[in-house]
Amino acid sequence: MRWICCVGRMDHKTYRPPGEPDVYIYHPSGRIIPIEVKTSKGKISKAQEIFHAHAKSLGITVHVVRHFQGFIDLIHSLDLPVPVSNATNQLQHASAIIPPSP
Repeated sequence: MRWICCVGRMDHKTYRPPGEPDVYIYHPSGRIIPIEVKTSKGKISKAQEIFHAHAKSLGITVHVVRHFQGFIDLIHSLDLPVPVSNATNQLQHASAIIPPSP
């Protein structure tokens, strides 16, 4: 079992829809987990608020993480099994894009 992790550019505007989350994790269980990455002081934009509300109306939660420990806590809170074979690789990838814990 492997995860697929798709990450958008966070350092400048892209051609993705306004408000779209920074990260999507496609889990082998069939779940898709959209994640918005913010710094400790980062604010959700109006476009992100609208996107998150639309996703919620479809039964999808866009999760916001502000540091790497928050990402780890999110994965544990969702009770998703972490595939042992690639857990280290996936966590190293996530740590490269998510701000370090305070």
